[in-house]
Amino acid sequence: MSKNSRTRWLVLLLLLLAFLLRVYRLGAQSLWYDEGVSAYLTTLSPAELTRWTAEDIQPPLYYYVLYLWVRGAGRSEFALRFPSLFFGVLMVPMFYLLGKRLAGEKAAIIAALLAAISPLYLWYSQEARMYTLFTFLGLLSCWLLLKLANPGSQPAGGFTSLAYLLTNVAALYTHYFAFFLLAFQGLFSLITGLANAGKSPQGRHRLLGILALQGASVLAYAPWLPFLLNRYRVDVSYWEGTLKLHEALRKVLISFSLGETMLEQKALPLALIYGGLFLLSLTLMAVAHKRHSVLFLALYLFIPLVAVLALTYRNPKFNPRYLMFASPAFLLTIAGGMGAMWELRPRFLFRGILAAMALFVAASAFQSDHNLYCDPAFTKADFRGVARYIKEHIGPNETVLLVSGHMYPVFAYYYGWEGWTPLPPLRIISTKDVLNFEVADSLNEALAGKEGVWVVLWQDEVVDPNGVVLKLLAENCRPMPVEASFWHVRLRHYRMPPGVRFSSSPSIEHPAEVNFGGLVKFLGYDLDGRKLTLYWQALKPLREDYKVTVNVLDEAGHIWGRADRRPAAYLYPTMRWRPGEVVFGEMELPLLPGTPPGEYRLSIGVYSEAAPQGLDVLDERGAPQGKRAFVGKVEVTELRELRPGENYPVEPAVNIPLTPEITLRGFRLTPGKLRPGDVLHIVMLWEATSIPRSDYQLILRLTDSQGGQVERSYPPAGESFPTSRWPQGGIVLGQYAFRIPPSTGAGKAAFSAVLIGPGGAAGKPVPIGEVEIAPVQRTFELPRPRVELDANFADFA
Repeated sequence: MSKNSRTRWLVLLLLLLAFLLRVYRLGAQSLWYDEGVSAYLTTLSPAELTRWTAEDIQPPLYYYVLYLWVRGAGRSEFALRFPSLFFGVLMVPMFYLLGKRLAGEKAAIIAALLAAISPLYLWYSQEARMYTLFTFLGLLSCWLLLKLANPGSQPAGGFTSLAYLLTNVAALYTHYFAFFLLAFQGLFSLITGLANAGKSPQGRHRLLGILALQGASVLAYAPWLPFLLNRYRVDVSYWEGTLKLHEALRKVLISFSLGETMLEQKALPLALIYGGLFLLSLTLMAVAHKRHSVLFLALYLFIPLVAVLALTYRNPKFNPRYLMFASPAFLLTIAGGMGAMWELRPRFLFRGILAAMALFVAASAFQSDHNLYCDPAFTKADFRGVARYIKEHIGPNETVLLVSGHMYPVFAYYYGWEGWTPLPPLRIISTKDVLNFEVADSLNEALAGKEGVWVVLWQDEVVDPNGVVLKLLAENCRPMPVEASFWHVRLRHYRMPPGVRFSSSPSIEHPAEVNFGGLVKFLGYDLDGRKLTLYWQALKPLREDYKVTVNVLDEAGHIWGRADRRPAAYLYPTMRWRPGEVVFGEMELPLLPGTPPGEYRLSIGVYSEAAPQGLDVLDERGAPQGKRAFVGKVEVTELRELRPGENYPVEPAVNIPLTPEITLRGFRLTPGKLRPGDVLHIVMLWEATSIPRSDYQLILRLTDSQGGQVERSYPPAGESFPTSRWPQGGIVLGQYAFRIPPSTGAGKAAFSAVLIGPGGAAGKPVPIGEVEIAPVQRTFELPRPRVELDANFADFA
């Protein structure tokens, strides 16, 4: 068998391997949203399909291909994904052809193998989207460009020129990022063409011909360009912000190396090794005098990378799959480096290194590919399972709500086109169409006369970040159990009482009206057990990301809990609020571990990172009244227990029994010097080793440097939680304010504690620390004013 025959058979075997890897379990998983849109578009007429894509983010060519395909193959998951498999397999011979032209026969075989087993390409070969078609067209375009640019070939013309033009146009009508593919090719053509243009007239003609073909490709896109520019201008499918470049680069490296099927914590070290192999391979190819190929591959990778990152920097809608069309440069470079290493001497050394590289690449790819087939953590969103469960359990007079409503194409693929309502009724997800309490009107219309409702939740954090739909349903309906769970999709079920009506004006349990800086109004709060709900309203458009500080205090001013967070849901910062709409945020009432039951006061303030001092609380006349507002009282009914990951405010570093049932576990005194008249803050931690039989009082005793003593009496955990109510094993926090008497002598002052019951002191006083009392400096001179006036106010002053 000749060498060429062996090579052909080897490429055919790699094609077979690629096909088998991609066809295995091709239809096993549910379609997810993007695939559902692809399936939905095949049900439209060509004109409707074109109109949809003109208003969507992607051009129509892939959808035309899929439209024609399903007419003969059907619309099963397997059939819908097969075109992606087809182009994913065709990428393998294109890797071989391009690798051979860039780096030789051995590198070409290695490149084809890398493409066949690539976890990234396997994943998208099993997804009914355009990414394998786009990547294949990019490879074909690059190969045709190198044929046209070959100094040994004839000037651009004929079949190759036509094929190059049509391939580029097809790529542009598959994905608009093909412009970046043409940008790299144009730059490569200019650099290499200008270097060769002076050598012969043929070189100049070749360069002009290639540039003309690239220009014609762009002109062919002109009919679609207005739709692209308009979509880029109006697209609000992602939150405003700034792309984190280091995070994006990290995800791209992982994606190119190990695809979508390895957790980042495990994938990152392996991806960094791939990055090292890439840099090593570039160096080896340069040393092997393949600088022309190095330039081509570097531009192929880095021009699209920089362009996509720049485009998404101010609108951070980014996913590594957007750069999949540039990933061949990464794998081709590694293959080129491995091919170059094969020729290096001493051969036993470098071929040993090459064997280690091959083993690493194969093992890591196998692990990621295995995850695709066998690890449920990489399951696509299970809309099929949700739809099937609802069909099996839905009652005769029940309906379905979809939140977010834009998921309807994939849900309808499995469930059918009747019996559901999208909320909001969007075709394309929008960060601007956020649900608020006005959704009550839609609920009343959709649920009129119904006995129950099923709620499918997917990407609801975008359109309903505060959970207003579930809040209204939970307040007015009876939650029912759903005895199943589904990957990446949530399902809720509610039974509805007869005649239920939903109100667009929330009923606030503790209404209030606090104006913060003329920007934000606090409307009141609800307290259901430990769940605290705060209601807000923006008075005007807000430009800052405001935070709320919530403090729980007792009558003495001790802070028993504090939370600082966004007023509503984290994904609904104040910059997104619309003036006049009622917004709510739910949180757990912030309490320190060990907080005893009792009545507390709720204090709130609003601030931003740019102005941490906070907004002024304004009265009815607009006059500032401070930075915090007391908005009501809250009743804590149970001892706040410690949870995993938490710490007590005082370290339980001691174990001192003060009574047979109560042990002192820790204490802390406010550090620093004090003066007579100052208030010392003392924190103590108690443990009831058994249920106390008596109600004890805490006596705190101060002994100053002259031996003078002063005592203060306190209930250890407040009046509402006497020691006789402490549970066995309960850890209870106590906070006490001790005012230093004016007669206290300067110097060291010692504090001790003792518990006293009905029969007197339960034991000896226990020392709990010392503080430094500063001497009092008294002056009897009148202060001298900075500006002296001699004014007479009608002889009164």
